[in-house]
Amino acid sequence: MFENQTEPTFGATRVVEPKTSSLRYLLLGWCKIIASDVVKARALENRSETVVSYLLEALEASSANASLDVKSLAKLVLRGDYISQLASVIAEETSDNEIAAYEQKVLETIAEIPEPDDGQIEKLIANGLEYLPDAVIASIGAESFALSETLCAGVVGAAENLRRSLEIEHDACCALDFEAQGLRNHLETLRPKERRERRAEITADAAAVEERARNWREKNKMALDGIVDALALLADEGADDEKLYDALVNIGRVNAAALETLEEGIKWRYGEQSPEAVLLSPKAGKCVLFMGDDLDALMQLLNQAEYNEVDVWTHGDSIVAHSLKAFREKKRLVGHYGGSWRNQKSELGAFPGGILVASAPIEEPDGSYAPYIFTTKPSYCESVAVVPRKADGSYNMSPVIRAAKDSSGFFRAQTLEKLPVGFGGETKVLDAVEHAARAIRDNRLEKIVVIGGQDANGDSNDYFTRLFAAVPSDAFVISFGDVKFRFDRSLITPTPYGVTKLVDVGSERDANAALRFANTLTAELDREPGNAPLAFFVSLWGETSLAFLLSLCALGYRGVVVGPKPPACWTPAFVNAMRERFGVRLADDPAADLAQ
Repeated sequence: MFENQTEPTFGATRVVEPKTSSLRYLLLGWCKIIASDVVKARALENRSETVVSYLLEALEASSANASLDVKSLAKLVLRGDYISQLASVIAEETSDNEIAAYEQKVLETIAEIPEPDDGQIEKLIANGLEYLPDAVIASIGAESFALSETLCAGVVGAAENLRRSLEIEHDACCALDFEAQGLRNHLETLRPKERRERRAEITADAAAVEERARNWREKNKMALDGIVDALALLADEGADDEKLYDALVNIGRVNAAALETLEEGIKWRYGEQSPEAVLLSPKAGKCVLFMGDDLDALMQLLNQAEYNEVDVWTHGDSIVAHSLKAFREKKRLVGHYGGSWRNQKSELGAFPGGILVASAPIEEPDGSYAPYIFTTKPSYCESVAVVPRKADGSYNMSPVIRAAKDSSGFFRAQTLEKLPVGFGGETKVLDAVEHAARAIRDNRLEKIVVIGGQDANGDSNDYFTRLFAAVPSDAFVISFGDVKFRFDRSLITPTPYGVTKLVDVGSERDANAALRFANTLTAELDREPGNAPLAFFVSLWGETSLAFLLSLCALGYRGVVVGPKPPACWTPAFVNAMRERFGVRLADDPAADLAQ
């Protein structure tokens, strides 16, 4: 839904895959309708987990990075009809028992929806044509479309982050509640004298644990409400531009909250990041390549690879796993192969083992590696098989392991090359802030450069490669996302400030570490965000990158440079509006952009 293209054409959005694009926009149409009823239901204090779950699933499926096949998308669209009926029920004065009964009926109906046939799919695709960009632009004009499309993209990006946070929240907060109760129970087991002496301490510890869980839930609830509000506003054809611009700022706040709780969840489940020099050179042995940000799937793959003596390599953003405690304990996670997702055609084809793609953009493979690549979900790549599920819902990685064993594997390399990652942990971020603040106060450092986002396909002029090279040798870069694979690793040298030129804090999902660095440094220097000694460059490819840009705007940071090309829907007038309101600038020449 947030299509980019290799040339900076304005005024129209090129539809890359007409069938899936039509269904994705149709899904968004359902989401807007459903959200309008959810807003009404919220006023009545009526909520439905089924409706919320569908909204987040549908929003993620509508992402331009989603690779769902046509049948899966069509089935989601068909479910939308029933979820909309449920949303209408909870939007009325209805008793809890009536809502529960209707919700159960809807769930039973949805479970029995058959696989859509070709005729149904074609009909749904035809229904979605009126939601495609060209049709909407003809109706409301290119300027209004640029604004609403940008807001919608921000909603999708924030929803992707929130959904991952919510997947961890339930288990984490239940564990925290159990921990707090355990502390109170332990207090009661102490002898009277010790109980009196330690009551205040243990009670405070229990309260702090409960507060952590409560804040987690409240932030996610606020984020969910903000997403629903934005969708409902998009459904209102009479909404004026000022409300939509205000909604852009609010979605930026929503995304910042979602990133914060997502970071908390990743730390709770896998441990905090710590620096790690990740092997980039081949290591002899049978191997599997993992691409994607579904860390649960990676953990399951590692557990099954352990017993089969198969090495696991990461690709793209999943390099962050090497810096997390739970993954560092896995001896079969040996290194990182290749660069970003955009290089998959050449890099995956050359990989000598099995390949697993989990929640990452995927392109149709050629015949050379099609038999060796698998996904965790159905995709529009017809030649790619889906790994089966076990009875408990976990993945059966046997096909991937077999593909690895049937391949040649790596031969031992002649050279040793490594890449430092994992500086997103709280201690390392504070260290970087301390070094930066001291250097800035001593007038030895003018600005810190922050470069992040998803690597852009078709960036023929290699903007971010030249940008990194243009950063002075005595300055350093905070990075996140797979755009870092554009950087020349020979330039990653020590600086005079106790850090290397590249301080990588993780994947796009770890962008909160970059926000923590920026906010902490700004506070340490007693400056406003708009006057912070920070230069932000965002690789604006995909909805999560756009949501991060909106978070920077919402937090008050100005002068953010986006590129290497603007989204196709951005018109010159909208670009001017983003510059005037938020100080957003389009990438031009790296050296000139740095100088500004």
